[in-house]
Amino acid sequence: MAKPYILIVDDDALSMKMLSVQLSVIFKDKFRYLTALSVSDAWALIDAELKNNNLLPSVVITDWMMPDVRGDKFLIQLLRRFPEVPVLLFSGRADEEVLQEFTEHKNYAGIIPKPWDGKTSLEKLFTLLNFKPIT
Repeated sequence: MAKPYILIVDDDALSMKMLSVQLSVIFKDKFRYLTALSVSDAWALIDAELKNNNLLPSVVITDWMMPDVRGDKFLIQLLRRFPEVPVLLFSGRADEEVLQEFTEHKNYAGIIPKPWDGKTSLEKLFTLLNFKPIT
């Protein structure tokens, strides 16, 4: 049986890789860390995981500024199709006014600022994933 996964969507391969590595250090082998360079790649991964493993992402983290579809638009589409999937926006530029359409959604956890700020961002992820770090 396939492990749950965290999906990271960002057109900046370096940012995406850094976030993926940092998450894997924290969460270890509790999750798989799937990455997509575009929204269309993200949909392909989600559909493949559903088909092959009957799994939705445990959380989706997406960048806001991307060339094919802006991150907030992707999250709106995602939440319409799969309202149970927790989502986070990863951005240094997102405008809260633009985000109003989904900020009220129960599974929208907020914005992880770029650059990644560590503690605050991790607290959001821990809450979403019901994860209790070992201290």
